[in-house]
Amino acid sequence: VIKIEDEAAWEFHTMRLAHKGRFMAQQFLSGPEYTVDFFADTGKLVNAVVRQRLEHHGVSLRGEVVDSPALLDIVEKLVYRFAIDGLNNMQFIEQHGQYYAIDFNPRPSGTIMLSVRAGVDLLNNLIERKEGKPLTAYGRPRPLTMVRYLKEHYYGEVRTVGPVCEYPLAPPDRDRERDPG
Repeated sequence: VIKIEDEAAWEFHTMRLAHKGRFMAQQFLSGPEYTVDFFADTGKLVNAVVRQRLEHHGVSLRGEVVDSPALLDIVEKLVYRFAIDGLNNMQFIEQHGQYYAIDFNPRPSGTIMLSVRAGVDLLNNLIERKEGKPLTAYGRPRPLTMVRYLKEHYYGEVRTVGPVCEYPLAPPDRDRERDPG
């Protein structure tokens, strides 16, 4: 990924990459990021939760459920247009009052539990679908904020399991391996 700041950089990088064959260029977008977790029934939006990604490093570290009729309308239209089915998520960036779809994942998002804890149990919809039961429509999610801590925690004392190695830094004696006597 190369961020092009001006026309001179564009000229330089297109010349540099032209010999490698095809490449893709797209507008750089910056602004608030949103994820919409949703369950669809072959073109019909059943449940959806809009979450703003307040801090993220691949997966959302801080996020909150937000009310965004505009994003729900976009997702509903896409679900209908492409006859989307099942548990999915879409990601958007808002720039200058416009929403841009940047990702579609036909799977649960890494932070789906925020949607579930906000009262929209999309995982239950998945179970209902598998069991052939009617899909529950949960309505609007309750406001909720999530903070994820990614830090290792160690408890107890270190203990030895198995024999202690006699040669922790040196290779074993090869002669002794061949002739145990």
